[in-house]
Amino acid sequence: MSEEPDPKPSGQLRLALLGWLVHVAIGAGAFCRVLAIGPRYDETYRRYHLRYPWLTEQVLDLTAGRNEGGDFALWGLAGLALFDAAVLVCLAGWLRPAWKWWFWGVTVALLLGALVVEAALAMPGVKLREALSR
Repeated sequence: MSEEPDPKPSGQLRLALLGWLVHVAIGAGAFCRVLAIGPRYDETYRRYHLRYPWLTEQVLDLTAGRNEGGDFALWGLAGLALFDAAVLVCLAGWLRPAWKWWFWGVTVALLLGALVVEAALAMPGVKLREALSR
């Protein structure tokens, strides 16, 4: 036995938590954007008797932005966030290169998803302006 103290953990938990917070911030931002904008679009589109563009309809249905029972989507996203946290903690402790791949892969997927959400939410405004200009 040596008289040296045990080495401190190299910040694995801090690294995993930071990565998880980045993922949660991106995902929650896109989800909250749909929840904030979706009901306003419903009201406007019902008033003018218009149909949503296909992509907007799919995004709102997927995130339950138009449904009163949107709790299922919220619980599903919370479960995915917990799974992401568990994977990040495990990979930060044992496989640092795999942690980087997981972190960047999920980050890119979330950013692409956020771009799709933004495009889907911008499409009804363009369609509505086009319809009203006729």
